[in-house]
Amino acid sequence: MGTTQLLNVPYSLHAKQSAGLVVMTSMQRDNIGDLEMGMQIFNSDTRKINYYDGYGWIEISGIKQADFYCGNPLLDARDGQYYNTVDINGVCWMAENLNYGTMINGSDDQTDNGIVEKYCYTNNENLCDDTYGALYQWREMMQYSTIEGAQGVCPDGWHLPTQTEWNTLINNTGGPNYAGGNLVIGGPTGFDALMAGQTNLFSYPFIDVGQKAYFWTSTQSGSGYANNVIIQYGDTHAYSSQQDKYYGHSVRCVYDD
Repeated sequence: MGTTQLLNVPYSLHAKQSAGLVVMTSMQRDNIGDLEMGMQIFNSDTRKINYYDGYGWIEISGIKQADFYCGNPLLDARDGQYYNTVDINGVCWMAENLNYGTMINGSDDQTDNGIVEKYCYTNNENLCDDTYGALYQWREMMQYSTIEGAQGVCPDGWHLPTQTEWNTLINNTGGPNYAGGNLVIGGPTGFDALMAGQTNLFSYPFIDVGQKAYFWTSTQSGSGYANNVIIQYGDTHAYSSQQDKYYGHSVRCVYDD
């Protein structure tokens, strides 16, 4: 196709560069000035490569990841991000926190508006991208489904773990008394649980960063609550609990069988 022409995109557009192309939404693309024929971007809205032919933007293909094997990085074709993966007793898990969507302020409710929304620690998107991954309210994570194991915000071919899948992971990594120490960053399992904390919409602090990891399951506990898993720094336990669906937690995805 020729040499890829990278764009000089203003920082305010929050575009990202991945796999040799600038990743941006349709709105960001349409706000580029000084267009030149042959410019190319990866459109995170349509998951397709776009190029400018001198008259308008043309979509030419999607990006696919061929021959994925667990243990190799996962390419999320929606935005070009990669995630480490790990096989634990025959189940393939993401070994990093999901970071997909558009950041909104942590004091705002995530809503069913057709846009995947995420929270970033201290409302700094760089901390989602480079450090902690994103936090999601339960309903946003589920993309407003209530079915256990739904795809939700996960990439195609992956799903949100159920409480049963989390229980299996915990039991296979030392049981509730010891799995916490085995699942943390640097632990022997390679799961690399990150102490990304949580956010509370009701009083709007980001709390427990560096101290605790809160992971949603896709299992409800009544209409207003859902099950979660908590791993705490310096504690070998892995705790199962319930939390109000309005809290923002980290998300890990599981590969479909």
